[in-house]
Amino acid sequence: MVALGGRRAVLGLALLLTAPGCTSPAELDPDAAQVTTTGGCDTPAGAALEPVEVPADGGTVTALPFADLPVREGEELKVVWRVTGQGELQVTPVRPDGSEAALAFGPRAHGSSSFPAPGDEWGTGVLLDAPGCWELRVTRGDLGATLPVPVLPAGDGG
Repeated sequence: MVALGGRRAVLGLALLLTAPGCTSPAELDPDAAQVTTTGGCDTPAGAALEPVEVPADGGTVTALPFADLPVREGEELKVVWRVTGQGELQVTPVRPDGSEAALAFGPRAHGSSSFPAPGDEWGTGVLLDAPGCWELRVTRGDLGATLPVPVLPAGDGG
């Protein structure tokens, strides 16, 4: 399991006590990151470029975040997605207050890659402009999945 250390653990606990909660079922592949509750989110806490299997209805979703989780308010999170199914990918960022945010870019289809997960590949980016538990809601045809993303306040050291 990837664990948070030192100041990050204290900050995560502080945010856990003040942020609205997010929950999501977590049945992960043994090769994927382990689920840790951070900042009110049931989400993998780990290093950048560590694949995360996202619980999905109707298919398989694997996320490859390009930043350590949790991230900081004001950062742009880039994610490469591998998603099974048919049709175009849609990713909707949802702020902790429930409002939707626009993607900074994407979804952009990728032609080829060395990311070994089932499905077609896309890249997205989202500017995380508020602390708390964000959700990245993924749909493709009948498939649906949600990746909770903990976001720490910008002013916290770490």
